[in-house]
Amino acid sequence: MSRELEVEGDKVDRITLQYETHFSKKIGKLSDVKFKRIYNQLIEAKERCEAEGLDMIIDEIFNSVVPPKPRYVQGFDPGPKPMSRAFRLSEQRRKKAEDRAKSAEEKNEELTKQIEELRARQDRIEESIFQRIRTNVQAHFQKQD
Repeated sequence: MSRELEVEGDKVDRITLQYETHFSKKIGKLSDVKFKRIYNQLIEAKERCEAEGLDMIIDEIFNSVVPPKPRYVQGFDPGPKPMSRAFRLSEQRRKKAEDRAKSAEEKNEELTKQIEELRARQDRIEESIFQRIRTNVQAHFQKQD
């Protein structure tokens, strides 16, 4: 089954659509030399299929002359379009930044724990020192009595 697209209310096939999008009314001809060659190949392939009695649909003829680009989903086909290279790079950078932020957060939590442990240890040491000083001062005053 050949896909037909609607242009200004008329149904057209892909070959006609390509012609309409590359034809310049201003200059009265196809605007692109490269496409003129492709368009001629499309018409020749279509006529050859009709002459030989081949039962090829327009899409098959079109794809035989203009193969679909790899990793590209045509706009009117179902399915998502692949991410552009710039978008993929942007996503990779965003993911790396998120990973670095997560790593920094984990490191921050670890350092905060270490600081709390060191403070607790310092408090115990200070308490131990104060206890010894009290004991020594009390012992000193008891000797003088």
